[in-house]
Amino acid sequence: MSSFTLSSQINKIAFTDLEKAYAAFYWVASNITYDVKSFLEDITPPYQPKEVLKTKLAVCSGYAYLFKALCDELGVTSQVLHGYSKGYGYDPRQPFNLSNHSWNSVQINNRWYLLDATWATSRSNDRSTFTSVNQAFFLTHPKEFIKDHLPEDPKWQLLSPQLSLEDFEDNTSAQMKIKYALVINDDIEHIEQYVDIGTREVALQKRILAFNTKNTNAVYKLGVALMYQALDTMDTMHRLNYQNVLSAVPEYKYRIYDLLDQAALHFERVSTGPTYESSQTFLTETTYQKGVFNYEVAQIIYDTTIPLTKEEYEPLRTEFAEARIAYYKIAREYFKNIPSSSWYYENSQSYLRAIEQEQKDVVTSLNQ
Repeated sequence: MSSFTLSSQINKIAFTDLEKAYAAFYWVASNITYDVKSFLEDITPPYQPKEVLKTKLAVCSGYAYLFKALCDELGVTSQVLHGYSKGYGYDPRQPFNLSNHSWNSVQINNRWYLLDATWATSRSNDRSTFTSVNQAFFLTHPKEFIKDHLPEDPKWQLLSPQLSLEDFEDNTSAQMKIKYALVINDDIEHIEQYVDIGTREVALQKRILAFNTKNTNAVYKLGVALMYQALDTMDTMHRLNYQNVLSAVPEYKYRIYDLLDQAALHFERVSTGPTYESSQTFLTETTYQKGVFNYEVAQIIYDTTIPLTKEEYEPLRTEFAEARIAYYKIAREYFKNIPSSSWYYENSQSYLRAIEQEQKDVVTSLNQ
């Protein structure tokens, strides 16, 4: 069964967003078995909805992403939330350094609500033990939900004032804060306006990291977000034309280098854990992308002159040729610094060969 098939069946019996969200929640909680074996062995099984529907096994991320996939098919707005929970194995003596659970928020009538399909199920690996879905974890009041679910991104507490991680770890402090908190569950996704997805992701990870500076996963994710924001910025360079390309590129270079340098600093901070190897790979990519940036600038300078007539191009020929040679030279130095063990080594070698040939062509045209 696919999520599309399942959502089509739900659409036959559910008509409002509330009915659709409940049907999706109930189906996931009553049909997916919690993969206790993977949990105890600290193995993360596939969480993609297609795989979860195939095996009917999942840990929390599988439940959360399947619920969201169904909501997407049903036209109901939802989010997957990650955070800290006081569930099975919780030890109050151990601080929360990394998030350990996933759940969902869902938007109904322009207001946000919280739910946890994982905790709602009473199915374990022994499928015969299933009794019923725990309705208490569907649209749970934020003041109740926060007692054992603390999202990485504090805005998803849906409370004001927000609890700190220290409050959450201290039950006495948490109870006092919760008692006087107000519920804030309007359309919070529109409180902040973002230029693009990259900017939104950077803002999200900065919020998460500010909330818990010990969260090394957020350090890693912020590095990735900054790097992809740099790549998005690079893409916009193709809008330049011959009239502004040389004057605009230094500003692009400052912005892109700044983002890549920030990303590198975050990757360098990841010294241990499951994201260490990926961080090292991305750290090399920040150098590689500086090479790509300079190579692309040289190409863009050339591309902007293609539509020009000979009379229009002639006054620019020397200036543009020298600019291309300068950017090729910078690109070459970055590509030469990519180690042979890196995933980016072969691509770097290809760029170096291209630069060698293209620079010869530029010099030839300059001497004509």
